[in-house]
Amino acid sequence: YLGYLYTSPGFSTEVLHMYLARDLEPTLLQIDPAIETRPAKCVSRLRRSTRYTKNKLPYRDFLWIGWRDRTRDTGQSHAFGFYFDVSFEEMTCGAGAYAATAAQSRDLRERILANPAGFDRIARAVRQAGFTLSGQDYVRLAVPGHLSPDAAAYYRKKSFHLERALPMDERHT
Repeated sequence: YLGYLYTSPGFSTEVLHMYLARDLEPTLLQIDPAIETRPAKCVSRLRRSTRYTKNKLPYRDFLWIGWRDRTRDTGQSHAFGFYFDVSFEEMTCGAGAYAATAAQSRDLRERILANPAGFDRIARAVRQAGFTLSGQDYVRLAVPGHLSPDAAAYYRKKSFHLERALPMDERHT
C-alpha cells in the first residue's frame, strides 16, 4: 500500500507527512514548548525541481520529519531533536543530539555522574522499549570505573541518537 501511495500519480506524500507532522504536534509541544512544529520547517521533500534535468526520478526514496528547538536554530543540528522517517523497507523513529556542542556533552556527563542509578533506570527502559544507542564516541575520554556499562556507553558519547526501526510488513500496509 505504501509503495502504491509513493508511486501513484496525483498523490502527494508531502501532504501525508504534513498531516502526520500536525497530528504529532500536541505531543511534541507537551515535551518541549519551544520545539519547531511548522511542517515547512520539519518535513523533508521527496521531489526536487526537475525542470532542467533529464533525470525525473524522486529526490529520495524515503521521507523524514525532524523536530528540534526553534529557539536554538543555528542552521545545524546542535539542538536535541526528534525524528520519524518512512521508506519502503522500514519506519524509524528516534531522538538525539547529532552535532552536540562540547558544553552539551559535558552537561550530559555531569548528569550521569550526579545520579548514576537513576540514569541506569532510564537507559534500561529505553533499551527495553527497543531503542538502540548510536553516535560518535570521544576517543581519549576516561570513564569513571564505578559507572555501569549502560551509563559508560552514554558517558563516552560526543553526540548520540536513540533509534528504533520497525520493518514494513502487513501491519503497516
